[in-house]
Amino acid sequence: MRRSAECHVLLAICYRRCGEIDKAVDHCLLAQKAARMLDDRRLLGIVEHNLGHLKGMKRQYREAVQHYENSLIYKEDAPLDARLITLLSLVRVHCDAKHYRKASMAVEEGWKQLEQAPNGASEHYEYYLHFSIYRLLLSGEDELLERLLKQEAIPYFQKKKEYDDASLYAEYLADCYMRRRQYKQAAQYYQLSCTLLRTQTGV
Repeated sequence: MRRSAECHVLLAICYRRCGEIDKAVDHCLLAQKAARMLDDRRLLGIVEHNLGHLKGMKRQYREAVQHYENSLIYKEDAPLDARLITLLSLVRVHCDAKHYRKASMAVEEGWKQLEQAPNGASEHYEYYLHFSIYRLLLSGEDELLERLLKQEAIPYFQKKKEYDDASLYAEYLADCYMRRRQYKQAAQYYQLSCTLLRTQTGV
């Protein structure tokens, strides 16, 4: 049964990448049912995270938040990076839903977990960057945000070939320039965002 549940998770990921979101949800629900029968908290944490991602893609933000919060409960004793990826996803879905206060609370929880872990920020540098970006973004500190995105975050995620993140943060930097009416720089980073996204999707 465990193997069947894991297969359903893999199928859900495949369908999600092909844009078949409803089929992906169906396979996640089958995996969830099997994981509950097994009382497998590790697997339930993974399934709930994936359901959160899928519901977010469908703009069903309330359901997405609930699944991410369920995932964090199941991941209470999981490795730090497993919790941080769900906290980051929770921040992003709150931002998409324009629930900025809740997004800030999730950011601070991410920071707390990084600070409590030995060498948390250095061993999980990507999450240090993610949570730093959202802390600055949500507090409206555009100058510090610009510096972090331009000098550290975008080059870092490009080098790691994390093109989704690099594209998103190039868009954030372009937005930052637009707010300051620096249109030439904004156009440059909107173009970079599109280029990185095409690199990710292979289009």
